[in-house]
Amino acid sequence: MGFVNNEAIFNLRAAYKGTFSNGFFRDKNGSAVAFIDGATNGPIPPIPVIPPIPPIPNIPPIHPIPPIPNLNWSSLDWNAFIG
Repeated sequence: MGFVNNEAIFNLRAAYKGTFSNGFFRDKNGSAVAFIDGATNGPIPPIPVIPPIPPIPNIPPIHPIPPIPNLNWSSLDWNAFIG
């Protein structure tokens, strides 16, 4: 925490920390430390972190498609069919 006076930034003990100009907070050497939206005339702001893509929801299983009834008898007898 601190305050800005004529673009100069001071901490709460009134020690000079740097400058705030064109949306950039700069240290005593003039290097950018932070910025606000819309900052201009400074280094390229870092790319914002892109949130991860949410997982794809599970697709419910597809129920088996019943065969088309035909006029044939199976080679299975009843006991083999249910067993």
